[in-house]
Amino acid sequence: MSEDETLEAEIAALRAEIKALKSEKTKRTRKASEEASKHEAPNTTHPEVEPTKSPHDQLKEFEMAVGKLSETLEEEIAERPIIAVGAALLLGMLIGRLSAR
Repeated sequence: MSEDETLEAEIAALRAEIKALKSEKTKRTRKASEEASKHEAPNTTHPEVEPTKSPHDQLKEFEMAVGKLSETLEEEIAERPIIAVGAALLLGMLIGRLSAR
């Protein structure tokens, strides 16, 4: 068997294997979705999905998150000022290089 024929045979075997894996994946996915639909009640709510909130409530939550983040950053900077200065220097250098282009 020549080298080309060997290579063609290997490619054909790989294609067949990929096709079998794809069909197996499709079967597993279909089976999993069927099992999930059998076990799930039709009108159940998902606990990980929060109900919709008004934009005002979302804005308040965002403000609180930003406040917590700024407090955390202040604490980290107070504990490690050298790292904060180094990070600021690197960020400044990055912005300088990007703006020079």
